[in-house]
Amino acid sequence: DAGSLFMTALKLNPRNSYLLRALGHYYWVTGDTDRAIERFLEAMSAAQEPEDKAYGAIALHIAEQRTMSPIKFGGKIVVEHTGWPMPILGFLRGEIDVSRLVAAITDGDERTARTRMCEALYYVGEVRLAQGNKEQARSYFRSAVNTRVPSYRENGLALRALKTLDAVTPVP
Repeated sequence: DAGSLFMTALKLNPRNSYLLRALGHYYWVTGDTDRAIERFLEAMSAAQEPEDKAYGAIALHIAEQRTMSPIKFGGKIVVEHTGWPMPILGFLRGEIDVSRLVAAITDGDERTARTRMCEALYYVGEVRLAQGNKEQARSYFRSAVNTRVPSYRENGLALRALKTLDAVTPVP
């Protein structure tokens, strides 16, 4: 029902970047990577805030890791933003390593460290999964869930990734 609910909401507000990105994540977890990429591109086009565009670029970059298409946009998108979540995008693009990503989690605002940690752990898990390291990916996804921020999309995505991984390669 989630897909149809997102479509209904988008009829009321077709340029809502948050809803477009949420629909992209819906397509992502249901395995429709091409449609996910389309929605993420739409979300970035509709984004009014640089931070929102950055989250769209992050989602796009992750989705493009799983597509066979030789055309990739995620690494080419310019985002005029310097705060969070830019360290995640920098990590995904290979511009910074995990230690610099971790350092950025508490940079400036320790009140949001747990939520930032959830996001960072999920995306590092996705990179490890794309690299074929399922056990490391599983560990990062578990850690993301263990941050206990169920209101964050990355928490739900990590739970879904764990469920999928456990179905394919059961925990030893």
